[in-house]
Amino acid sequence: MPGRVAQHRLVVAQQDARRLVERFLVGGVVASPGHAAYTTTPAGRLRQRFAEQDGRQANDPVRAARVILRAVEDPESPLRLPLGPEAIDRIREKITGQAEDLDSYETLARDTRF
Repeated sequence: MPGRVAQHRLVVAQQDARRLVERFLVGGVVASPGHAAYTTTPAGRLRQRFAEQDGRQANDPVRAARVILRAVEDPESPLRLPLGPEAIDRIREKITGQAEDLDSYETLARDTRF
């Protein structure tokens, strides 16, 4: 996609910034108080995880910003820019799983010709 929009002088990039947000839900963001009825729900657990991770992210947002700037300036940069080892590991895990699924049905899936 970056190549398709380059002729229009547009830059397209998607970054995957898992575990980079510093001071999430603090400062300029105001969160409503949690409700006891939701404590054990997925939303309640997510709220708790945000509180536990706040300020303890594994990656440096300043370094990530430098990577983003380099990618924006690079005409060959990928459409999706993973930031941090966790993002790269999760993407590789997903791709590996998809390749294994493809391999397991390749012979059958190819058998569609007349």
